[in-house]
Amino acid sequence: MGRVRGRAGEGPGWRGGVRLTPAPDVPRRRRPPIWGVTELAQALGLPKARVHRHAANLRQAGFLSQNSSTRRYEPGWRLVLLGRRVEARAQLVAPARPVMRRLRDKVSQTIVFSQLTDAGVTVTEVLPGGSPIDGVLNPGTQFAYNSTAQGKAALAFASPDQLDQWAGLLDEQRTPSTVVDQEVLRQQVASDM
Repeated sequence: MGRVRGRAGEGPGWRGGVRLTPAPDVPRRRRPPIWGVTELAQALGLPKARVHRHAANLRQAGFLSQNSSTRRYEPGWRLVLLGRRVEARAQLVAPARPVMRRLRDKVSQTIVFSQLTDAGVTVTEVLPGGSPIDGVLNPGTQFAYNSTAQGKAALAFASPDQLDQWAGLLDEQRTPSTVVDQEVLRQQVASDM
């Protein structure tokens, strides 16, 4: 696939000022991958100066690590953690996906699978319903418990300790109708169980 052309931050291949390019065919090794700037520049089809600048930024952010004697790059601590999160997500989503498909096919609506966190819900997988107008969230989107139906469902089935902790997280107001009063939120999620 060829490189995307156009002004920075505009046109196909650009998302939020970041150019999306296909992954390079960097030679694969059994040991952790280690790349030099020249090797990366050739694989990406980019000038060495640009690759060096991006690699330096990624090193500074922890996504790459640089060997001080060879000056070659390898995955950094943040990239390793990201890989672990991706692996954990895949293990969680794989068994849920067939159930999500059946539900989507039955109700013809978008199905969203989210994980509960200490601060709210995080969208993990989305299956669009196929409607001409379909609101689709991106995996990784985070919402506080008080601002989504999924968050309120979690509160309705939470233990008393979880409810006390989570109901106190009312710092997100996404719409004028978002409930930010703890007592009102407790009334909305109260169950007769």
